[in-house]
Formats: sequence, structure tokens, C-alpha cells
Amino acid sequence: METHWTEQTARLRKLYADMGDGELEALADEAYTLTDIARQTLLAELSSRGMHVALRDAPAPRNSFNMPDLNLVVFRRVADLAEARWLKNILENAGVASCLGPDNLYNLDEFRSSFTGGVDLKILERDLQTAAAATRGLYPPDPADELDDIACDARCPKCHSSEIVFEGREAEPGADPDLDSKFNWSCDVCGHHWQDDGIAQG
Repeated sequence: METHWTEQTARLRKLYADMGDGELEALADEAYTLTDIARQTLLAELSSRGMHVALRDAPAPRNSFNMPDLNLVVFRRVADLAEARWLKNILENAGVASCLGPDNLYNLDEFRSSFTGGVDLKILERDLQTAAAATRGLYPPDPADELDDIACDARCPKCHSSEIVFEGREAEPGADPDLDSKFNWSCDVCGHHWQDDGIAQG
């Protein structure tokens, strides 16, 4: 347990050290979404920079996820409230904040819509790798993962490099995620980002 705690602290220290002051302030405003270890590490980083920023202990009066300057991406489409709570808890234990539905609700009890067709659980784009690691093996393999093999024959549409990375997929609200998903890619060489139907165009 102590080893796990130490490793998690080290990972969070590096994560927060790589953030800009504005990102840390935004995260402090959502500190109620973090685990105790994440809050402690965030406080230490703020202190080391001489930033006197209070950590918010409860959501702001508005009901939506209040990180307007940071990008939210769909991490997974959940089938019901029970799955949403289960997945959200796992992510929070990894120090990853999440929100639900088109209104980006942090408090799941405020969700009043139907789960018919599934509902998007979203996270910050920068947390994708952490979230993927925290949930590895918890779901059956995603067919999209097979695109890693396909990607070796695909190329960046801008510089035509084969050094491309599959970053995830997303679907419009109400769409079938298995049929209507868009796939997000990036190029390690030129930094170009693009979206397509599953096959990167050369």
C-alpha cells in the first residue's frame, strides 16, 4: 500500500509540475473532484510556486463542469447510472475528474435524462492516458484498439509520416458509438491533429 501511495504521489507531482499556473488554478477550482492524495500533491505544487490559491471543497453553484479553458473529451459511453458511478469512482481514485452527459454534470445525482443509447462520461483531454491506465482490463477490448495495428499502414494527411497515434473516438449525442464514432489521431512528427471515420488518410 505504501509503495502504491509513493508511486501515485510521484506521478501526480510530475503531472502538476508540467501544468501551467492557469491550469493549476482551474484544477484548484475543481479540487473537490480529486482524491486526498491528489489534493495534497496539488497543494504542495501551488505552495512551491508561491501561489496562494484555495482548493474548492464543493461544486460552484452552477451544475456543470467548470473548466472552460480546458478540453473535455468523451472517455466512455456508459449504459446506466450504476456504471457511471462505478467508473467515476475508479477515475477519481486515479486523480482523474469526470463529468456526465451533454451538460457536463459532476454530480451524477443531478442527471435527469435517459440512458437510452448510452450517455457520455467525459474527462479532461490531458487525463486520457491516466484514465486508460486506471481502467485497463476492466472492459472487453474495444474494436478501436485494433486501429493501432492498422495505423502502421496509415499516414499523416499533412506531412505523410507513418508516426501517427490513435487518441480515442467520440460520437455525437444519441448516435451509436459503434457505428457513428469519429476517430481522433495525431502525428508525432508534425503535431497535426485530425479526425476521420477510422482510417487515417495518407
